[in-house]
Amino acid sequence: MEKTKLFYRTIRYFLFKIDPESVHHFVSYFIKIKGFLFLFFKPKRSSQVLDIDLCNVSLFNPIAMAAGFDKNGDMVNGLNSFGFGFTEVGTFTKKIQTGNPRPRLFRVPSQYALFNRMGFNNPGIEKGLENLRNARFYFAVSIGKSKETPVEQAVDDYVEILKTIELSRYKDVKKKIIYIAINISSPNTPGLRLLQNKKYIKDLIDQCKKTSDLPLFIKFSPDFSSIREFETTLHSALKAGINGVIVTNTTSDETITRYVADDIRKAGGGLSGLPLAQKSELYLKSALKICKGKVPVISSGAVMSKEDILRRLQWGASVVQVYTGFIYNGPTFVKDCLKYVISKINESGYPGLIDYQKKFIQRKSK
Repeated sequence: MEKTKLFYRTIRYFLFKIDPESVHHFVSYFIKIKGFLFLFFKPKRSSQVLDIDLCNVSLFNPIAMAAGFDKNGDMVNGLNSFGFGFTEVGTFTKKIQTGNPRPRLFRVPSQYALFNRMGFNNPGIEKGLENLRNARFYFAVSIGKSKETPVEQAVDDYVEILKTIELSRYKDVKKKIIYIAINISSPNTPGLRLLQNKKYIKDLIDQCKKTSDLPLFIKFSPDFSSIREFETTLHSALKAGINGVIVTNTTSDETITRYVADDIRKAGGGLSGLPLAQKSELYLKSALKICKGKVPVISSGAVMSKEDILRRLQWGASVVQVYTGFIYNGPTFVKDCLKYVISKINESGYPGLIDYQKKFIQRKSK
């Protein structure tokens, strides 16, 4: 395993000399090939200790790939082979969207971070569902408003996407959806974060619940004016009947994005990775305190090590999502983390560990 890590660090040195979006496309090609090969054998796992049920779906473990990595919905099988419990695909909009002009993805190696202004580049929800026909495993679907849609009409976008899912001829695809993530927190779509207030959020959830019977999760930003404002909005989402919460998306907080070169930062975007850790964990603790086991809370943002995953599970996160940590640590990252968490569970005999909101998330009985 150490030889594999050393090999990846060597490869990473050369990959980081190339434009990051080009590297992503290159790596995605091989992940899809691995996913194709994965069609011919069943997934293997060393332990059932981390088996969970999320939204009445049985999953191998609570580590997931965050939205934004598999924008087209064609890497679910390949990513599962790296050890992920599931992948959140998208974000999908109602129609194909090219996103913002390139370059739009940047590395900050000194801080183990990424800065992006992708702009929801995706093939559109219909093509996304078509791509997902070949998925052998369960997945979540992230959806968002189109760039050209005024914020006043944003709810209509989410409803239209959900209608497309409900009316899709790919019925087997819907059966594999764990939840729908309503993305109202990307900093790269004009006006999107304006939906993060109790006025908009109640109507948004109401209309979405009328359209689809799939579990609906809300993904929040870490950039509210205060934690109190975030908690007020979260209370409103819970009152409206949201089924789950994801915290957090990338940050545009200038005290954190200061690590990014001025000419890149001033053009807009959001930062993920290590500098986001303190803020992301602050919002996670706040969400866990407010939700009190009423709905699952998914932790995302600055998950860079096996200790990060263990700590957030200990606090009560139902699932921990990875993205930037996978980029910097390489293909063995998730399996290394699983091995570490399992070893800690076996050492401690479970006391206080992975205390999921038990009404929704429970370890499966052996």
